[in-house]
Amino acid sequence: MTQLQELIDEERAVMGCILTLPNETLAMCDRQSLVKTDFHYEICSLLMSAVESLRDKKVTIDKVSVLSYMRDYGGLDLDHEIQICLDILPKDADNQPTIDNLKGYIDRLVDRRIVRETQTLLKEFTQKLGKEEDTRGQVREVASKLLKVSRAIEREVTKEEKIDSVASFWADGLLKDGVIHDSRWGDINNLLAGYRSKSFYILAARPSDGKTAFMKNELLYQALHGIPVAINCPDTTEEIIWQRIIGELSDKNAHRLNRQQEITNDDRCAVMEAALTAKQLPIFVSDKRMSFEEFYVWLAGLVSAEGVKFVGVDYIQLMRIKASDENSRARQLGELAYDLKETFKEMDVVGLVLSQLRRLGHTDIEQSPRPPALETLRDSGEIEQAADVVMMLYKEPGHNLREVFTLDNDWPMELSIEKNKEGPTGQLGFHFVRSKQVYMTPSEYMFRGK
Repeated sequence: MTQLQELIDEERAVMGCILTLPNETLAMCDRQSLVKTDFHYEICSLLMSAVESLRDKKVTIDKVSVLSYMRDYGGLDLDHEIQICLDILPKDADNQPTIDNLKGYIDRLVDRRIVRETQTLLKEFTQKLGKEEDTRGQVREVASKLLKVSRAIEREVTKEEKIDSVASFWADGLLKDGVIHDSRWGDINNLLAGYRSKSFYILAARPSDGKTAFMKNELLYQALHGIPVAINCPDTTEEIIWQRIIGELSDKNAHRLNRQQEITNDDRCAVMEAALTAKQLPIFVSDKRMSFEEFYVWLAGLVSAEGVKFVGVDYIQLMRIKASDENSRARQLGELAYDLKETFKEMDVVGLVLSQLRRLGHTDIEQSPRPPALETLRDSGEIEQAADVVMMLYKEPGHNLREVFTLDNDWPMELSIEKNKEGPTGQLGFHFVRSKQVYMTPSEYMFRGK
């Protein structure tokens, strides 16, 4: 999270703007709700208090009136400080102060306040979490405040604005204002038209069929294109997720590196360069197993503080659910799925959530099993109904398991779009390069390394 900073120059600049052109500056301060508590530097805080008092008394605000007020009520000689406030502003050709950078000054002070209030809200909620039976109401109340503080939700959008948004979205093209995020793979874009904000995507696979690697490939692609992403991965550790990210960035054989086999200087340089890149990426990872309430406030904090737009969950069945005699696990997971859907809508993010498929009891242990159907979603209940898109990832049927799907082989895989509320369904072919934990389309695989 961004650290709080002492922005003395920005505070002085805003005060200089108020003294130079008070009407315009104070109007902008009002729009941003800037108040005296946003000024930490003592002199600027006192000056802002004087300005607010003069405004209440409907007295003209300028350098003379502020100085007069402070001499009468503040007991301080502020000529020197006020001159610093004026001198810090950019000058025009006649050496007169200008307020060209006013919005930037105010934005930085407001951003500091946002971080401060975000930290306070998160701390307050963390202390309350789990102390009362019904915490979901508390979660939504606190997280709603959090998002409003971050200006993620500034006001209700009118019906007319929503209609205009839809019309311009279609008229101007799909990639508009971050509504659609391209997939790493063009074949998925052709079927899904990319990932849509406020939407809930399920990626389901049988155990050990590579769904975590698929999600990691997708989220890394988003981060490399400047989109902040969050990953909740209780099925593994944060260290392993970073190891896989560095492995993909370095384009090295992760299996060989893990076994410490024949590591060359080229390998070491590539890994260190990839690590430097990874440090700069807007990726935020937690391997904690969370309840919905904990997940909600974790994500709200990242949306408000870091601008997260894409979140991955590995996987839904691992989220902590309260034991209950009234509802079956399938029903509880269904309710959780709808809660996640509402969360992604409210926070304006893409949600890519992994799910387990039931292991099939097929009798032919030599052959890769038939493609899964929607009913094979484990504990599915209403998971399929809640999702906007359901994708099934599985080994390409008809191969000899012992010969083709070995540890060091590249696996032929298929991705089936089983449900798509906004478009077509269909099957796509992939190759899972296990040694690098990377999925490739057939054309990518054909030309790999060339």
